[in-house]
Amino acid sequence: MPDSTDKRKLDRQHRDNKVLLPVGKFYWFGFLFLFLVFALLFPYRFEYSWAFFSSLSVLDVALAVLFIPVTLVAVTRGRIAVGDRKVFFVLLMPLIFAFISIIWSINTSATFKSVVVCAAAVVVILLAVNLSAEYSFDRLSLFFIVIPLLLIVTSIASYFPGSPFKPELTMLSQALNQDGFLLSYYARLSHPFIGLSNSFATILAMFLPFIFLVNRAGLYKRSSWWVIILTFGAIIATGSRGVLLAVVIVYMGLFFLESDDFRSYTHQRPIYCRYESVNCRNVRAHQSGCSEAPFGSIK
Repeated sequence: MPDSTDKRKLDRQHRDNKVLLPVGKFYWFGFLFLFLVFALLFPYRFEYSWAFFSSLSVLDVALAVLFIPVTLVAVTRGRIAVGDRKVFFVLLMPLIFAFISIIWSINTSATFKSVVVCAAAVVVILLAVNLSAEYSFDRLSLFFIVIPLLLIVTSIASYFPGSPFKPELTMLSQALNQDGFLLSYYARLSHPFIGLSNSFATILAMFLPFIFLVNRAGLYKRSSWWVIILTFGAIIATGSRGVLLAVVIVYMGLFFLESDDFRSYTHQRPIYCRYESVNCRNVRAHQSGCSEAPFGSIK
């Protein structure tokens, strides 16, 4: 039996883990991660031409500002975290193909633009993985609950008269001047920073697996179910038939794979247990009442 000192230490660790702000030697990485998240959520664009692009976004500035110092710190620490190496290699393929295609491209400027866009996506992945390393799984799970809610709230707020999130105030003039743009925006649920309904529905659909993951890990059980319902309702409100059909097909397949009959037939563990095998230390630590292992420690 642990003595009272050990018990108080475990209680203090568990209590500290519930705090949203990061702790540790590189705790300021956690604040930079918050900055990156808000830049991703609200990538406001300015009418400013540069290189091959006709506008400049807050996200572009954030990536340029964060990439060099975060990379230097990661190098001094002895490693640059990339997450799952196989997944990262797959995500690198568009950048590699875009760069190689410069050799035979007949529109070099457009190809260079594609290279920059693909490179920016890779930078986002590297920054997200390295900056979130100071958060435990508990804290990081909260982002998957809060971010969809923020997206849905800002989307709904853009439809109120006099709202600072109106598309007329947040969108570029070249987008507003497109035929039927505003009509499409107000006809179906869209987002003032992400774009029209199809783009917004795609982003919301990408969050659903992570919210289910948080729920299956035993974190924020009641809140996660409400967020799942709201997120799915928002996808329906976008009227994006392709995204909605994809969501229904994928999750029907997941529920089938998770069914007892299928598991007993294939003698396999649930599909979500693949996540558990990667992150079992954090999940089991949480279930035992102390999840102090940082998310970035997962190999």
